[in-house]
Amino acid sequence: GLAMQPTLSSVISGLVLNIDYRLRVGDGIVSGGEAVEIASIGWRNVVARKSSGRLMVFPNAKLADAEVEFVPAGRPVRGETLVKLPTPIPPDQVGSLAATLIGDLPTLDPDRAVSVTPSGFDPSAAYTQYRIGYWVSDYRDLISVENTIQQRLWYGLQRARLYAPPATPESDTPSDP
Repeated sequence: GLAMQPTLSSVISGLVLNIDYRLRVGDGIVSGGEAVEIASIGWRNVVARKSSGRLMVFPNAKLADAEVEFVPAGRPVRGETLVKLPTPIPPDQVGSLAATLIGDLPTLDPDRAVSVTPSGFDPSAAYTQYRIGYWVSDYRDLISVENTIQQRLWYGLQRARLYAPPATPESDTPSDP
């Protein structure tokens, strides 16, 4: 009785996953900040391959319950990066800077523009949060593109002298360069 319950749950979840999402080998699962490629789909679990070549086994019941994103192979997928910038920087300047700094990434879908929208504001901190939206041609590039965008934005803002690190409560004491 009890030993069959997890197996039955996984089989039922497998049916639901295949009916609701129509998963196929080659599609992706984005989980925990990593995109993995589905290598096989069984009645009880899905086996996925990491970029390192290692295999991960996802019980179907866990996939049905977990917060994972299923991404079809061969279709562009939308990514988002959140950045906090000093509020005095005008949003149109943030948009043009983002387009200049990341618009040439070869992994971005060339048919879709990068979007920049303010998504949060904290007057006490003097920072505005921006949501940078973009499309990548292949889901396997999603995580590396996000990291590259963060790096390029930080570098570009430093270079344009538009970003200074937030003041810390210990700012009275001298700090190491």
